[in-house]
Amino acid sequence: MKKHDFIMYVFQFFWLIALAPGLVWAAEDFKRQSYTISPEDSIRSIILTHTCVTSMQDYTHARKAFGQLNPKISYSHQLQAGATVIVPVFKKPGPDCLSFRSVQIMRVDFEARADRELVYIYLDGPILPDLFTLDDQSLTRVVCDFDGALPVPDLEREYEDLGRLVHKIRLGHEDKPFAKARIVLEVASSLAGRIESEFVEHESLFILTVIEQDSKTAP
Repeated sequence: MKKHDFIMYVFQFFWLIALAPGLVWAAEDFKRQSYTISPEDSIRSIILTHTCVTSMQDYTHARKAFGQLNPKISYSHQLQAGATVIVPVFKKPGPDCLSFRSVQIMRVDFEARADRELVYIYLDGPILPDLFTLDDQSLTRVVCDFDGALPVPDLEREYEDLGRLVHKIRLGHEDKPFAKARIVLEVASSLAGRIESEFVEHESLFILTVIEQDSKTAP
């Protein structure tokens, strides 16, 4: 088995579980607008400045549509200044829409349970990260990139000796070409079975749950 095969991502968001089919935007429900990328752009900034998003449910649909229209761009670092993307426009932005602003990571907590370990990322606004993995021998690094976010200045940058599954958490950030916070989990490849993610919108709380292989117990 390849190293990256040990994890199966199950992106579960509380605000998607009860989604009725009628709430999902179909392709014919939005217009397509061509946009030339600037050096400071991220996917999040492009979406929020071109279409009205009033909830993270809306943002998820808009992000999915953006990916369908631009299949070669999965992450913001793949944006190239001067290139053109197609942006889905469901409704023009207005006063009731979420505006693009910098979000802060306020706190990071860790909890170990019998067969799983949880990382709680508290923010001061709604934002979803790009997630991907980097493999390195016995460890897999789970990377969460929060475009348009920065950690508060006094937030601890390393959490070590945490648990059997999640060994370490590191925080970093970039200011240019756009603000981006990165949280990296060092996960034991031989023990972890899958990762689940959840966003609790009313708390602006993002949760990553690393579940042990062959676990059959409920959360």
